[in-house]
Amino acid sequence: CAIDKNIRQGSKCGPIKRDVFLLETCVRGGGTIIINDKEFHITPRTAYFLFPGDIVKHVNDEPETREGYYCAVDGIQLERVLKRVGITSDAPFAPSWAFDEINARVKELYLTRDDSDPGADIRRTAHIYSILGALLKECEQTPKNHWLNKVLGFIETNYHTDISVAKLAAEAGLERSYFSTLFKAEMGMSPYAYLTELRIKKAKSLIKEESFSIGEIAFAVGLDPQNFARIFQRELGMTPKEYRTKIKEEL
Repeated sequence: CAIDKNIRQGSKCGPIKRDVFLLETCVRGGGTIIINDKEFHITPRTAYFLFPGDIVKHVNDEPETREGYYCAVDGIQLERVLKRVGITSDAPFAPSWAFDEINARVKELYLTRDDSDPGADIRRTAHIYSILGALLKECEQTPKNHWLNKVLGFIETNYHTDISVAKLAAEAGLERSYFSTLFKAEMGMSPYAYLTELRIKKAKSLIKEESFSIGEIAFAVGLDPQNFARIFQRELGMTPKEYRTKIKEEL
């Protein structure tokens, strides 16, 4: 998290591509943000999300200096919530009615960014959930959402175990093939691909910890150690050992 202050007219940042989400707020001033060659005008009291993999460029083309907060966020639940409320790379802005809550929470994240007491990470996570809760406040709950939320919650808490598509379908109370079709329509990927993506994200976090071996990490995320490196390389284009080396070099 950080604060942007006194960003003057003519200032530019990027183009840059990140591997995490970025949540930004504009408190004063404005400018233009270019996402994958598509321009969006930034005005005061706006909040917007930048997605992993997008090519982004900031330009302050307004006479007034720009000021606001930004915070890097990651998590497999985040994209699901944003998709549900209609926030995408092509429509990055949060609803205007949610600005005060979002800005207040991002400001708190900025103010507590250096806290290192045992409860600091939990408090910061709570701010993120408050933002997601505010975005979901106006969403209508439907039976479809109910089974999907149930299945995603089951995956989140059991990804480290042996999970089959049949088990997920049973959890949803749906026939296996029908469940797979509905899941892919909602999430844009198969249940297996979603589970694999979550496991790799969890593995990436554990790889950053020096105390875990690659084999231990594979077991911790529910993957066969003999296939872990192959699956990891297929998803990220590098082996777990290469990823660990890359992380060390970036520190």
